[in-house]
Amino acid sequence: EKAEFTEITDGFASGSGNGYLVYRGDAVSARFVHRGDGIFFVTIQTVGGQSDRPIIESGEIDLRESWDPTSAVYFSIESDDERGAWTVDIDELAGDAPTDSPSPGDVQPDATVTDPAASPATDPAASTESTLP
Repeated sequence: EKAEFTEITDGFASGSGNGYLVYRGDAVSARFVHRGDGIFFVTIQTVGGQSDRPIIESGEIDLRESWDPTSAVYFSIESDDERGAWTVDIDELAGDAPTDSPSPGDVQPDATVTDPAASPATDPAASTESTLP
């Protein structure tokens, strides 16, 4: 019987028992968490790549795994249905952040900046100003 894969579209998936997931994005790593006392096996398969089973554990698990860049990555999760819940949190890449930087033609030269190390040290005790009333 052919497994039916659930698409991870928002960078996060969760469940209990067995799960078959596919992620189509630019991220190359994810955090896998299992809470419970049952088995938790994860197989990662990339398009054109080798299958890898980096997680073969039981009990409480919190691991990060990565894969080579690909057009799709498939996760096969084996887990005891009644003995724990799991999550997969894709490490989404940061998008191009907007910048408020002016263009080079808009930059005004700064006032002369003095290096504090080049200035003579001032001894506060030698000050002639009084701060007392």
